Amino acid sequence: MPVSTVAASAAVTACEGQSQWQAALLLFSGTKVDQILANAAISAAEKGSQWQVAMQILGDFDRWRLQKTEITYTAAISSCEPAGIWHVALALFLEMRHALPAREQGVQAGSVLLALRRALGLAKAEELLERFRRLWEEEVPQVEQRRVAGFRVLGSGCGVLAIDKPQGVETEVVISELRAALQRPISCTSRLDLPTSGVLPVALGDEGSGATQYLRAQWAARLVSKQYLCLCVGEALPATRGEIRRGIRPVPGNLLMQEVSPYGRPARTAYQVLASYSHPENESTLSLVQVQLLTGRKHQIRVHFASIGRPLAGDRRYGGANDFWCERMFLHCRRLQVRDLRGRRLVVKSPLPAELAALLKRLEKKRLAHIARAARLVATYDQFKTIYGNFGIKGNSNVVASSFTAGLVYSIITMPFESAKNRMASQKPDPETKQLPYRGTMQTISTVAGKEGALALYNGFFPYFLRCGGHTVLMFFAVEKMQKMYRTMG
Repeated sequence: MPVSTVAASAAVTACEGQSQWQAALLLFSGTKVDQILANAAISAAEKGSQWQVAMQILGDFDRWRLQKTEITYTAAISSCEPAGIWHVALALFLEMRHALPAREQGVQAGSVLLALRRALGLAKAEELLERFRRLWEEEVPQVEQRRVAGFRVLGSGCGVLAIDKPQGVETEVVISELRAALQRPISCTSRLDLPTSGVLPVALGDEGSGATQYLRAQWAARLVSKQYLCLCVGEALPATRGEIRRGIRPVPGNLLMQEVSPYGRPARTAYQVLASYSHPENESTLSLVQVQLLTGRKHQIRVHFASIGRPLAGDRRYGGANDFWCERMFLHCRRLQVRDLRGRRLVVKSPLPAELAALLKRLEKKRLAHIARAARLVATYDQFKTIYGNFGIKGNSNVVASSFTAGLVYSIITMPFESAKNRMASQKPDPETKQLPYRGTMQTISTVAGKEGALALYNGFFPYFLRCGGHTVLMFFAVEKMQKMYRTMG
C-alpha cells in the first residue's frame, strides 16, 4: 500500500527527532516528494551528519520542481558543519542570500563559520566573521551604561546591550520590559532559564537587523564565550578540570524537560572546580564549579551535571533537593564575551547575587570551622599521647589510647552541632504558622536545650562516638605511619 506524502512527512520528522536518519531516508525514498517531505529528509540527513545525502536531495529540487526555502537552506548548510565542508556551506549561504529576500540569515552564517572553524581553525572563522560583519554593519545608537530605568546595565557596544537578569523572572518578560523602557526594537539572541541569574545580552534592532544577525551568527558559530558559576551536590568530582560530553534531547512526552541520550544533539560542557564544601545536612560534598559552555543546548548545565550524579543545589526539576539552606537554584552567568557591530570585543561581568554570595560565605565559614576542629583534634591527640607516654604506654597502644580519647573529646564537643544539623534536616513546617521551627545551628541548639534540656542534644551519643572514635584511630595510625616513613626517607 503506498504511503501518503503527509504520513511520510510525519514519519520522517519523527525519525529525525530520534536521530534515526537511515529510517527517515528509507521512508523518503519510496514516497511521492513534496516541499515538506523534501525539507524533512534534508533535516534528517543533517541530524545524521550526512552532508552528501543532504546535497543529493537538494540537487533534485529542480527535477521535482520544488522551491528552496529558508528551512531548506538552513538544514543543508547545517549538514556541512560536522565534517567541516565549509566551502559547500558558504556556496549555499551565498545562493540563499541571492534567492531569498529575507534579512534573517545570521544562524545560517554561523553554521558556515562553524564548518570553517572545524576545518581551518578559529582564526580563519574570525576572518570570515569580519566579512559577514561588513554585510550587516549599520549605524546603531549605543545605549549609555547604567542609564536604563529599572535595569542594571553591565555593558554596551554598537548594536548590543548586556543587562543583569534577576533569578525568578522569565527572559521573555525581561526583554518585553526592556523594550518598553528603551522605546525601540530589540531582539533576544540567547536566554537564561527562569531560576538562573546573570548576564543577558540583547541585540539593539528588530529580528532582521544587522545587529541581531551578527549576534546570531556568533552564537551559531560558538564564537561567544559564556561563563557560569554553579554549586553541585554529590560526591567530589574526580578531577578539578573536566568536560562532560553527552547528547541532550527533550524528554519524550515532556517538552519542559531535557535528558541525556545517545540520540540527542551533541552537547559539551567544560568545568573547573574552584572549591569544595561540606553539605550542611548530610555527608555529601558541595562543589563550587566554574562552567564554560562549548555548545548551547536547553538546560545544558543542569542536565549534564544531574546526569553524572551531581545536580545543582536548589534545582528541584533535575534532582536538586528542596532544602532550606539553598532557597534558589545556584546557577549564575558571571561573564560574557562577544563582538559588537563595530567588531570590537565586549566583555561584561555580573557579580554574584547577594543571596548566593551569602550562602558561599556561610559554607566557607563552616569549612574553616571544620579545619579548626581538626587542628584542635590533632592538638588533643598530641596532649594525650604525652600523658599516656608518661604512664609508660608506648607504641601502638599509645596511638590507640590517645586517638580514642581524642575522639571522645571531639564527640562531646561536636555532638550538639550534629544533633542540630539532623533536626534541621528533618524538620517540618508548623501546620498553623507554616514556619519552620529551626532557622540555624545556634538557634536550634538554644531552642532544644531550653525546651528539652541539654542532654537531648546528646541522644544517640554512643553510636556517634564509636563512629568518630573509630575514624580517629584509623586517621592517627595513618598519620603515624606516614611520619615514620618520612623520617626513614630523611
